[in-house]
Amino acid sequence: MLVQRLKRMIGTDDLDAGQPIQIPEKPPSGPATPGIPSTKDDDMPTTSIADAVQIKGFIGACLVDGDSGLMLASEGGGRLDLNMVAALNTDFVKAKQQAIDQLGLNQEIEDILITLDKQIHLIRPLERQRSIFIYVALDKASANLGMARMQLKNLEANLRF
Repeated sequence: MLVQRLKRMIGTDDLDAGQPIQIPEKPPSGPATPGIPSTKDDDMPTTSIADAVQIKGFIGACLVDGDSGLMLASEGGGRLDLNMVAALNTDFVKAKQQAIDQLGLNQEIEDILITLDKQIHLIRPLERQRSIFIYVALDKASANLGMARMQLKNLEANLRF
């Protein structure tokens, strides 16, 4: 059902559930022409979440547009279908925020923790852009939850839009 919804949203039947949506890499830094200053890297948009692989117990991660459910970037994943993860967790995050709003809690989600038998799943909406979130799956036996949360916060700080 969600795959059909995604196909309608992006207007294609060619959506391959096993393949992430590709976005162009950041252009190389440095001046293209000698004597002409280059753009500072801090000013360049980057959606790279490559640093997520440094989190102990890393399985896979993706950066997700919470409005559409589409994946903006991904790393790893293995047998975990990160396109499907993006779509399904978008509905989950929306439902949780709606519950918080209906309860009148007047708070924002900092992160959502889902603990399975062998995995930990963390979902972290970005502080600067709440409609985008980072999802990461970790091996429960080797992950350090406190460190993983800190690393995700640092990863978020390096994202530029």
